[in-house]
This record gives sequence, C-alpha cells and structure tokens, in this order.
Amino acid sequence: MDKLSQEIIDLICGHLVSNDEEERLKLWTYRCLSRQWQAALERRAYASVSILSDDADDFVRKLNPDRARYVREVHFHAMSNHPEPLRENEAARYPRYGDDGGHVCAPYYQTALLANLTTIMKHMAKWEVEYPIFFSISGTYLRLNEKSLLKFPIIKNITTFSCIVKNMDPIDSCNLATRMPELREFRFAIQHHTKEQRSDLADEIGTLGEKLPHLESLEILGEYDIRIRQKPAFHPEDMRNEAGVDRLCQELRLLSQKRGFKHLRMEHFPISRELFEDTLNPEANMSWPTLEEFMVLPHEISSTGEWFFLEDHGRGNLGDIKGFRYKNDDAAQAPIIELFLRATSLESSPAMKRAGLGFRTEVPIKNGLRIGYQILASSKGKEEDGSLKGKEDMDALFNFRIRDGSD
Repeated sequence: MDKLSQEIIDLICGHLVSNDEEERLKLWTYRCLSRQWQAALERRAYASVSILSDDADDFVRKLNPDRARYVREVHFHAMSNHPEPLRENEAARYPRYGDDGGHVCAPYYQTALLANLTTIMKHMAKWEVEYPIFFSISGTYLRLNEKSLLKFPIIKNITTFSCIVKNMDPIDSCNLATRMPELREFRFAIQHHTKEQRSDLADEIGTLGEKLPHLESLEILGEYDIRIRQKPAFHPEDMRNEAGVDRLCQELRLLSQKRGFKHLRMEHFPISRELFEDTLNPEANMSWPTLEEFMVLPHEISSTGEWFFLEDHGRGNLGDIKGFRYKNDDAAQAPIIELFLRATSLESSPAMKRAGLGFRTEVPIKNGLRIGYQILASSKGKEEDGSLKGKEDMDALFNFRIRDGSD
C-alpha cells in the first residue's frame, strides 16, 4: 500500500473517511505507511478543526505551518472548566446572565476564555495561506472590552465569520469581525432587544460597510423572547429614537443598498418600516442595486412597540406546544408586507433571486400544533413582469419552516 500513487491514495482516503470517530481513528493509523498516506489523511483530518477553549495550546502545537495549509474551517467553542465551584457569597458579586439570571460568570472564567481565544487567533494570523477560511465562535458567554479587543490580531484570510454566543453583546461580535478586513460573510446572534442596545448596535452597523469593505452577506439571528408569554400583560417598548426613527433598521437598509452587498437575512428580529423605506422621506425612490437575497422572519413584536398578533398567543412555554395560539393582526402586518413587496420588485431590486417575508404561524397536526413561518414570497425566480413568483397570491403560498415547540 505504500507504493500507491498519491492520486490513488487520495481516492482511497476520500472513500474511507467516516463521520464515526472510532472509524476515523482506525484510518488515522495508516499515516505511518508513507509520507503520501500521511499527507492524504492530514489533508482531511485538518480540513475542519473544532476546539474547546481549554485546548488552545494543543491547537497551536498541532497546527504547524505544514498542517495549517490544510485547514479550511476553525470552530471555537467558548467553554472553559471552572477550577472550583463558586461559593454562595462569591456568586453574588459576579455578573449573571440568562433569561432567569440564574447563570454566573466568574472573572477567572472570562479571563481564561479571552486568553485562549487570543492565542488561537494569533496563531491563525501567522498562517501563510492564500485560501479563504471559515471561522466560527459558539458558546454561552463571552464579553469583550477595548483592552481585550486590541489584543486580537488582524487576520486577513478569514472571509466567513459566524459568532453565535448566546449571551454575547452583538456589538462585541461586530467589533471582533472588524479584525478580519477581508470578511465577506458575517453571521451573529442577538438575544435581547432593548432601545439602548439597538441604538448602540445601529452605530456599529452604520460603520460596518466602511470597516469591512468586502462584506456582501449579513445574517442576524434573534431569539425567542420569554416576555411574549405574558401577552397581553406585557407592553413592548418603543425602540425608536426621539425623531420616531428605528435607526437599527435604517442602518441595515442602508447597508443592504450598498453596491456590492448581496445577502441580508434576519430571523426573529424586531423590524419596522425603516427596513424598507426612508420614513422621513417616504416618497424617495428606494433601490437595492446588487441585493440577491432578502429573507426576513420578524419577531412577534415590531421595534415600534406594536404586536403583529392579536389576543393571548403565548400561554405556557415553548415546551407546551398546545399552549400556543397565533392569530395574525392583519392591520399590523399589511403595511410591512406592502413595503416588502415594493422593495423586492424588479424596479427596486433588479438583481433579486430569493426573497421571503414570514410571520410566525401555526399548523394543525394530528396531535396538536406545529409552529412555523408563513412565507409570503417564493424563491422560484421572477415572472415576465419582473415580480417574484407567488407574491401576488398570498393565500395560496404557505411554505412553512416547521419547528416543534421544544426547539
């Protein structure tokens, strides 16, 4: 087997590679047969690398310059082992996070986490590679400050960045992304939607196009808000500024209208008219010259403090699927639908290939209900008149992105 050509060895390895860890370990033993087998196996083994934050030193040791040229994806999981349980009197001094504030982040956890992330990024910055790298960060808690941000190096070969950390400030995600000047695709999460947070994030989004000149795709993932269970007792906050403008949606619209920008996707995100028009000058012509994809799955609450649904649709919790009853508020949804259809028309968006606006809805099934999104525009291309297929017949198009209430 050590006499086979490199091409044959590559074919064999490609056929034998398995997702099963035990099988991969068995195959790994073949690397001692020859340099050709070692190269073929390492090319696959190091193509996608996942690291727990405590494994930063191991990552640096194993990913030498020769192996680094095989890496295409790096996944960093923001987790760290606490050296000891927090004492009750200690826990009261540390920041709490989570819907119920029941989780505690100790200083040594945060310090270790940032140190390990810095180590990994500094090592990646040394790689002399010309191909694009996908870098992702996932986890539960991560906080940055100006001092820690300056420690992160500039990494020019990262073109796709996903930062889905549950309790991370989205501004921190954006600041971290600016350390990757060649970034083309950016994905981040936002857990809480407050007026102050949206205002700060609007400032950051407003400069993102300048800081990341090659950015062409942005995806924002929101999260189910525990407060909607309390409707109608809960009164949403109006998150517009003193002039009555939702600056975050305004800045997202301006970014999506930038020439060269192609994809904007938002899920479970409070929106308003500013995403589709200039409310201070509603007669102005809106144009998205290069936008190819516009997918919007709004939050139950608009950023103006209005509900898109009627009555109590949030009894119980997500685990109690029978407790949900969604009744669309047509009067609240209709203006958004109209603006969306205008924005995705051929006149406004000549490059549009895929568009969708969807409100949460319910689908009766045999044993209860399933919660999904009612999509009001298809992705099948355009009619001869330039409109997206299926948009005009709202009642006929029910494409559901199904997910059980336990999700």
